[in-house]
Amino acid sequence: MASGSLVRTDIDAGINLIRALDEKGFGVAAALWLYNSDVDNWRMIIAYRGPRKDLEKKYLDAATIAADWRKARPQEPI
Repeated sequence: MASGSLVRTDIDAGINLIRALDEKGFGVAAALWLYNSDVDNWRMIIAYRGPRKDLEKKYLDAATIAADWRKARPQEPI
């Protein structure tokens, strides 16, 4: 059972990230928060629609989308 708390700021940042990915047509199939008890932290896991061979490009696309979001909306966490 998870002992660390998933805080509202992180939840909002996750929502904003999924919105940003959706706006760019990333193809999010699912997203969830996963707790790692070994290091006592939460990670957002994102699944996308598409072939496995495109995974590296999708990762770079997601990083670019997140950076663009931060520039355009510095007041909203991501």
